[in-house]
Amino acid sequence: MSRAGVSLAAILGTISTQAGPPDAALDTTHAKVKSVMEVQHKVTHGLMSMEGILGTAVGVDETGEPVLVVYVDHHGKGAGDMVRDMPAKMLGVATRPEMTEKFRAFKGRPGGGGVSHTAKQTIPIQLGTSGGWRNDLANGYCCGGTLGALVRINGELHILSN
Repeated sequence: MSRAGVSLAAILGTISTQAGPPDAALDTTHAKVKSVMEVQHKVTHGLMSMEGILGTAVGVDETGEPVLVVYVDHHGKGAGDMVRDMPAKMLGVATRPEMTEKFRAFKGRPGGGGVSHTAKQTIPIQLGTSGGWRNDLANGYCCGGTLGALVRINGELHILSN
């Protein structure tokens, strides 16, 4: 086998090893997720210094491939231009700009209203609600976890919690 053939075989072997099996979980141990996280670590500080950038995250594109998500304040000046001008890749990693509102932490019940933290919740339960088993041995009413986000895995919705 020629030197070029050996090099090509080594590169292809590396690519197939990094890709992992098609059904491999996209978690922090997955090679593609790790590479996006490395780029996120390198570029977030610079991005956050730009007016209108709210944050970054590791997400997926429409094909399920890991990408760097860049959150843009949709109320910010020139938000549309910022999304349009966002590079398709940063340091070799695909980007996905996403318009959103500013992130806010709420203390207590939002707007002074809300539901008691000890009350039984009825469907549909909102994301951000903490809950647990009613016979929780820790304190009898809370908290198994907070309903953090909806995640689609293989077309099926799941609730992301702690």
